[in-house]
Amino acid sequence: MTGIRATRRAPHLALALISWLLLVCGTLSAATDADVEARVSALLGKMTLAEKIGQMSQLNGAEGKIPDGLRETIRRGRIGSILNEVDVDVVNEMQHVAVEESRLGIPLLIGRDVVHGFRTVLPIPLGLAAT
Repeated sequence: MTGIRATRRAPHLALALISWLLLVCGTLSAATDADVEARVSALLGKMTLAEKIGQMSQLNGAEGKIPDGLRETIRRGRIGSILNEVDVDVVNEMQHVAVEESRLGIPLLIGRDVVHGFRTVLPIPLGLAAT
């Protein structure tokens, strides 16, 4: 009889443990969300209008180099995103300028507009993802 009772209690114990974990994780997540919201609000409060507009601005990469004008634009927080720069050394240097040399230290978003694949024609990523 004891084995049957233990077997019947196991799902209840598992459910209780899962419920407790969800409660604890939810509480931690709520605290983390509040912290993130506070940090975001503080950062937005420090930003000038030009820096906010800069975060919504995107430029195309300069094909393996960082012109002085682009470097200064990043340093002043007037750009938030760079597309199509594939040279990792250049990307790292741009990130260094954005994080270490700009007033607020906001990293750049780096993306690649790859419609037909990177250095290929077919398949396009969208078509590949759909298979």
